[in-house]
Amino acid sequence: MQKAILEYRGRVPKRKGSLAKRNSILRAALEIIKREGIRGVRHRAVADLAQVPLSATTYYFQDIDELIVDAFVYFMQQNISHQQQTFKEMSYLIEVANQRNLDPQTVQHKIKQTFLNYIQQQISEKDSRIIERSFLQYAARIPDLAQKVNQLREYFEQNIAEILLALGDKKARANALLVISVIQYIEEKALLGPEFNILSIEPAIDQLLMNIAQ
Repeated sequence: MQKAILEYRGRVPKRKGSLAKRNSILRAALEIIKREGIRGVRHRAVADLAQVPLSATTYYFQDIDELIVDAFVYFMQQNISHQQQTFKEMSYLIEVANQRNLDPQTVQHKIKQTFLNYIQQQISEKDSRIIERSFLQYAARIPDLAQKVNQLREYFEQNIAEILLALGDKKARANALLVISVIQYIEEKALLGPEFNILSIEPAIDQLLMNIAQ
C-alpha cells in the first residue's frame, strides 16, 4: 500500500523483531474483532492472545482507540492488494480495447466479468468482510478511525471514477459512488444469505454498466 493512502497512528518500530511483535498485537486485535466485535478489544485480551506482555500493547499504542485505528490500517494493508489488482486489470482491459478498437459490448462484457470476479472474491472472504464492517460501524465513535475510513473511500472513489472516465462516462464521479454502493449492498446480502448465488446479480450489473455507458 502506498504511504499516502493510510498511515499508522501509534509507535512503529524500525527493528525487525519489534515490528513483528507489534504486528502480532494487531493480528490478535483483528482476531478478537472477528470473534467478538470491536468492543472486545482490550489491552489485556489482546496481549493474552498475542502472547506478549501487557506492557507491550501500551508501549506501541497509548490507548485502545489508537490500537483499533492501527488494526484497521494493518487490516487494509493486508487486504487492499485485491482491489488494486482489479483496478489494474480494468484499466488494462480499457487500454487494450481502445488500441484494438473493440466494440462497446465486448468491452462491457469483459468489464462485467472482472467486476463479478472481484465481488466473488470479496464475498468468499467472509471473515474479512465481518471485520471490515465492524470497523465501519465503530468509525462514528473514533474520529481518527473515521478519517482513515474516509481516506480509503476517497482512494476507491477516485480509482473507480478514473476507470469510468476512461470508458467515456460523463458522470464518472457520481457513478463511482453508485458502483461502490452496489458492491457494498451485494457484499452485505451475501453475508446474510448463506445460499447467495453470484449469477443472480448479473442482470443488475448489466443494467448498471448500460446506464454508465449512456
